Amino acid sequence: MRNVLSLLTGAPNRIFLTRGDSGINAYSANGFRPSMVLDFFRNFYVGVDRRTQNPSDIVTYGTPGLALMTDSDGFQKWNPHNLALNSATPATQSITVVSGNDYTVEITGTGSVTLSGAGTGTVTAGSPVEVTASTTTLTLTVSGSPSTLSTYRSDQGGMAPVPLGQRVAGSETYVPTTSAAVYIPRENSYLYDADTDTWINNGLFLEAEARTQLLHTTNVLVTQSHTVTAVPHTLHFTGTGTVTLSGASTAGPLVGTGTGNQNRVSLTFTPTAASLTLTVTGTVSDAQLEVGSTPSSYIPNPAASGTVTRAAETAVIEPENNPLIEVGPELVTNGDGSTLTGWTAAGDTIAVADGEFSVTGGTGAGYLYQSFPTVIGQNYLLSGDITKLGNNFEGVRKSDNSGATINVENLTGANGVLGSHTLIFTATAATTFIILQNNDTVNAAKFDNISVKSLSMPTALSIGLKGKVTGASSTFINWTADADNGLLVQSSASDFTFTQEAATVVDTVTGGSYTSGINVPFNIASRHGNTFINGAVDGTALTANLTPTALADLTTADFQIGPDFMGHITQVVLYSDDIEDTGLEEITQ
Repeated sequence: MRNVLSLLTGAPNRIFLTRGDSGINAYSANGFRPSMVLDFFRNFYVGVDRRTQNPSDIVTYGTPGLALMTDSDGFQKWNPHNLALNSATPATQSITVVSGNDYTVEITGTGSVTLSGAGTGTVTAGSPVEVTASTTTLTLTVSGSPSTLSTYRSDQGGMAPVPLGQRVAGSETYVPTTSAAVYIPRENSYLYDADTDTWINNGLFLEAEARTQLLHTTNVLVTQSHTVTAVPHTLHFTGTGTVTLSGASTAGPLVGTGTGNQNRVSLTFTPTAASLTLTVTGTVSDAQLEVGSTPSSYIPNPAASGTVTRAAETAVIEPENNPLIEVGPELVTNGDGSTLTGWTAAGDTIAVADGEFSVTGGTGAGYLYQSFPTVIGQNYLLSGDITKLGNNFEGVRKSDNSGATINVENLTGANGVLGSHTLIFTATAATTFIILQNNDTVNAAKFDNISVKSLSMPTALSIGLKGKVTGASSTFINWTADADNGLLVQSSASDFTFTQEAATVVDTVTGGSYTSGINVPFNIASRHGNTFINGAVDGTALTANLTPTALADLTTADFQIGPDFMGHITQVVLYSDDIEDTGLEEITQ
């Protein structure tokens, strides 16, 4: 069956705002203030009572590479990225590129970068160079003192602008890197609104399912054949031409309706396991054939053969950034490195200097430790900074005894790693020790900001979520500790289900209406507690389930956003309260 792939079935869901209030209180529901806001439409982000311009401060993304998104001008562009390493201290390097694709290299500051290998040219500040890669290795030879170095994919429509809150010195193209390439998630992704003939920001484009482009010469498709399997496939393209199927399937034909991504058309079919021929007449642009019952974002393959895969994307709120988890008082005395009071020292050289702990080993290990009471089975968050390493360094350790190897967990694994780190542990004794250890007898290791706090679940919480989704069923939220304890928000082919499970006891609420399609708007919310669960869809609360007897302990689990989801997340709002049915209806209108 042929269908036009509508990229936007309506304007963005209404963003709930209190009149005259543009801060976090604008997202209050039934008088309850949220504890976290991720508003990808308004670029407003607050986590753990702290506002940020970068959602990556709250959400940990799995964005493994390049993917296309639509910008405000309607053109498909690559997500912001930088392939050059150590971009703020540029040095000569070679990077891997794809032959036949276009790349742009630019610098700021003085000096130059000379290109060789996959492309040639000399880059100076204000004069970037674009090359079409002729091989798979592009060498960047740095001369002088450039301040920054960028290398990014610039075919298709180029690269999307760096999100406003993440820009450096006003640049729309510079993405800072260290020892690895950086890819920014597809924020500020636009969809077409046929009613207003405009492109509208629909927030974070998230595709949790990996897809493989089976076609070649996709920019301007040519007739070709491929061996396929007997599972659903989807073909889609833009342009005014026609693709006729033969061999493994005779579905279609698929006829184009015009140029531009707003005129993308699609055809889903299940072939037999055989050779499928796609015969092209007219102009067929940006074509894609993929395994799946829905179309995903375009994956270019301008080469004359082969396939290209776009990896799955993930978005999670890790426990230390999850405001739904209640954090107890500080258990470590003087963890800021200002004094040794509260700590016990062992070793030749133990000191505080410049607000840090300095530890050097003696005839054996040198270490600082202190103990505090803990509740067996309770979860705790250990955090700390390692600012200098010894040559024979052990690290920051949690133990059931000072200096002993009893139930030891190290903050960064077997040995220390510079930087700020966190570790969630479950107490196994009524007294727990934190140990700062260095086995080097010559070189000091340094520590700072050592902290331990208890973690616990609230007695009630609420979640609001809106956006647009593609497919027959999705998982919008998955907050699961194990097979017997968790919280889920999902859709089926016809409705929504809100689930919570504690110690194998499952409680659900199902209702609302959902029709499978492409970029279908959703506006849903749920509330969860020790004695209730309920949900709301499009301004209407469902019938509460009052049979729950517990809310599971999920303090060590990642809060997953869209783990089985293809579409756009416009807004996520979390409340550490029961906002009641009135609140559910208020935020989903």
